[in-house]
Amino acid sequence: MAEEKALKVLHVSTQIGWRGGEQQIMYLIRLGRDVSHYLFCPEGAALKKEAIKEGITLRTFDSSSRFQFFFEVPLQLWQFINEIHPHLIHVHDSGAHTLAYLLARRKVVASPLIVSRRVDIRRGKNMFSRKKYNQAEIAKIFCVSNYVKTIMESVVDDKSKLVTIYSGIDLQRFPYRSPHPKLRNELDIPDDFLIVGNIAALTKPKGYPIFVKTASEILKHWQKIVFVIAGDGPMRVKIEKMILNLGLENKIILLGFRKDIPEILPSLDILLFPSENEGLGTTILDAMACGVNVVATSAGGIPEMITHQEDGLLANVGDTQQLASNVLSLARDVELRNKLRENAYKTVENFTVGNMVTQTIKTYYEILGID
Repeated sequence: MAEEKALKVLHVSTQIGWRGGEQQIMYLIRLGRDVSHYLFCPEGAALKKEAIKEGITLRTFDSSSRFQFFFEVPLQLWQFINEIHPHLIHVHDSGAHTLAYLLARRKVVASPLIVSRRVDIRRGKNMFSRKKYNQAEIAKIFCVSNYVKTIMESVVDDKSKLVTIYSGIDLQRFPYRSPHPKLRNELDIPDDFLIVGNIAALTKPKGYPIFVKTASEILKHWQKIVFVIAGDGPMRVKIEKMILNLGLENKIILLGFRKDIPEILPSLDILLFPSENEGLGTTILDAMACGVNVVATSAGGIPEMITHQEDGLLANVGDTQQLASNVLSLARDVELRNKLRENAYKTVENFTVGNMVTQTIKTYYEILGID
C-alpha cells in the first residue's frame, strides 16, 4: 500500500479500454506525489492493471448490466468513500460522473466533486445532462481545451467552476525521433517512400473515412507513399470495405492495436489526423515530440495546439482536397517539413505532463482553501 499523504483524492473511471483519458489519470497518479491517490474502476479495466503497479488502494466493480450500474455500483462507490474518506472525488468520464450524480441523489456526499471533460461531445440537450453538470456538489469542471470550455459554458450556470487544464504528454515516453526504422523494416517499405499514418481508435469522431478518401486523392499525384493505421475499434469492418472498394488494399495498411506506439509513431513521416470531433488530440502532441510532421483538421481544440504553417498544417473538417494538398506540400518541400518540425517541438513544451499535474494539484488545494 502506498504511503498516505495529507491530501486524499479518489479517482473514478468507468472505462474498460486504454485511451488518452486513462493515460492522463496514470500520469496524475504517478507524478502527483504530494497526494494520496485512490481509484474506483471496473474490474476488467486496463487502468486497474497500471494502478496496481503503482501500489495505490483501489476498489473495482462489475457494471455488466444496466441494473448494476444504476443501482448497485453507486452504493459500492458510497462504501468505498466511507472507508477512505477522501478530501476530493475526481470523476474522469461521463459514466463516472453519472455514478457520482446518482450517489449524491441518494446519499450525502461531503467531498467536493471535480469533473473532467475531455471529449468534444455537446451536452445539455436533455434535462439529465443539465442536472449533472449543475449539481451542487461540483467544485470544478476541468476542460481539456478552451474549445470544450466554451461548449460547457452553454450548459453550466456557474461559469466560475470551469477551468481549462490541457492534457500533457511525457516527453520521456518517446525516446526516438522520426525517421525511426521500425515500420519501414517491419513492412519492407522502400527508403524513398513516405510513410503517412494515424494512431487512434477506429471510431467515428476520428474521421477515418476522410483518412481513406484523402489517401485516395493523394495517390493520384504521388505514388511513392504508404499509409498506415494503428488502432482498432467498431469502424474497422467499414474501413476495410472502403479500402477494398477504392482498390487501396496495397497502399493502406491496418496495423490493428499496437503496444509499441513509442516506436510506431516516430516511424511516420507525416501524421494525418482527420478528426471530426476532438477535445484536444494528444496524439498530435506525441507526433510533434517525435519530430513527425502533422496534417490535421481544425476540429475542436486542435487549433489550440497547431498554428497553421508555423508548426503544422490545418484543413477544415471533412475537406479531403485540402488535407491532400497539405500532405503533398510536405512531400514536395523538405525545407517546409524541417521548419514545421523544429517549431512543433517548441510548441510541445507548453503541453508537458508536468504542467498538467502541477496545475491539477494546485487546483485541488485551491478548492480546499489550502495554500
